[in-house]
Amino acid sequence: EFTLPNNPQPYIISVRNDPRELDSILVEENLKDKVIKKELFITMEPEPISTGVTIIASLELARITGAQELFNLPTTGALFRPVEGKNVTLKTCADTSQQTAIVYLKPGNATQIYSENDCVIIEGTDEYELIKGADRLALTLLGIMQP
Repeated sequence: EFTLPNNPQPYIISVRNDPRELDSILVEENLKDKVIKKELFITMEPEPISTGVTIIASLELARITGAQELFNLPTTGALFRPVEGKNVTLKTCADTSQQTAIVYLKPGNATQIYSENDCVIIEGTDEYELIKGADRLALTLLGIMQP
């Protein structure tokens, strides 16, 4: 439960993970300006991690960034690479601009949140760690948790 700057009514959000368990995830400072732009694309690898679990990670973040009473940011899912025979939205870190934010859900060796050339990367050791990273970034954007 928290309050928004211009509204004294308490706002309640739920996340899949206990924030106390997310505190150990390293988060680069000052990512908010890299995420909150005119539009946001949350992109992921088509294989091997884009199962339903990775999609949950993208939805966890999107329901915060896209919520009208929070950031009201048009948020769209995308894939990082093409899939043969499928017509999908493709977005990579190269698509980041002054108006377009990219958050890349990336498999890696650690669970952490950082940026490369204004592209925000949520790296996770597995798909469940990506959900934790998405929750951590959402809570950081809201100011509930500090980097």
